[in-house]
Amino acid sequence: MPQAAKISLAPTFAVCEILAMINAFTPPDAPADFAKLLASKVKVSTGYASELANRIKTPSLKLALEFEREYGIPPSFWGTAQ
Repeated sequence: MPQAAKISLAPTFAVCEILAMINAFTPPDAPADFAKLLASKVKVSTGYASELANRIKTPSLKLALEFEREYGIPPSFWGTAQ
């Protein structure tokens, strides 16, 4: 394969990898179960975890990174709250 073809494919593969990481996490169907998961290891109140699970609030970047470390939830999952 010519060098130019290898270089032009690199961004495509990078985008595919990023999309796979973003879509890898699927929260539990029930928000209450998701809230329990969020509150179980990361020290947040159950009320705040419920607001996060119901997408009423978004976590801070620091908290989003903790969720990623503990549960594999990418920070991009949170998007913006309602």
